[in-house]
Amino acid sequence: MHVDTTTAADADEPGARGEVCSIQRSLDILGQKWAFLIVRNALRGTTRFSDFRKELGIPTDVLSARLSTLVDAGIFERESYQETGSRIRHAYRLTRRGQELKVVLAALQQWGEENRPAPGVPATYIQERGGGNVQVAMLDEDGHVLDIDDVRLVPAEVARGIRSRASTGTHPVDEARPGQG
Repeated sequence: MHVDTTTAADADEPGARGEVCSIQRSLDILGQKWAFLIVRNALRGTTRFSDFRKELGIPTDVLSARLSTLVDAGIFERESYQETGSRIRHAYRLTRRGQELKVVLAALQQWGEENRPAPGVPATYIQERGGGNVQVAMLDEDGHVLDIDDVRLVPAEVARGIRSRASTGTHPVDEARPGQG
């Protein structure tokens, strides 16, 4: 059984335990609620700073900082525009990388609807053509839906070992399952 010996100081130090995990790298950009709410509103069509501020009730300095981080990360592109008689302003458009966050937000929303329901009818994701409902699911490499209990998160080196043993026909060992040993 693996025991995590990471200290609080280690947790803040990228690379303290080798390569920083992709979840941590993602949270470095998206780890504050405002980032996700800005992306959510952009997915609904919001592009202007003043509209983000008004819709979210977010302080101007926080919005400016979050948008800068999201632009630097390639999630948004900043485009200049100017209305007649006004100064130059910026619109923020999601890049392909930003659009891919639909999956993350849909998963958060689906979890929230199932585990933190609120009264009323929530916004939902639908298919562009036909309007059918959409669900987030775990799929195997052949596209088959997996039960959540059949999926586990393991370190990369453990996954390589399991895949290697599976490709040679030997039974993978559950060395990464907590409590097994």
